[in-house]
Amino acid sequence: MGEKDNHIRYLEHVQLFVTVEYSRRGDLHINMTSPMGTNTMLLSERKGDSSKDGFVNWPFMSVHTWGEDPSGEWKIRVYDQVRVN
Repeated sequence: MGEKDNHIRYLEHVQLFVTVEYSRRGDLHINMTSPMGTNTMLLSERKGDSSKDGFVNWPFMSVHTWGEDPSGEWKIRVYDQVRVN
């Protein structure tokens, strides 16, 4: 079997493990963009979450890119949604 035999052609799901230190976890927003341009919101702001613990190896998962070819550049954007508005 060659390397091409193990090539993933189509996604079923994507899992992203995130570690972020931040002063107010509930203000964070996480967006992911696939190589094919699919934009997925993995985390939205949560007004009731005032934790200062951030995220430590926190798993986020999505099936939004089901069937896409995973080859190429993936983009992750983490930002404070409250300060953007």
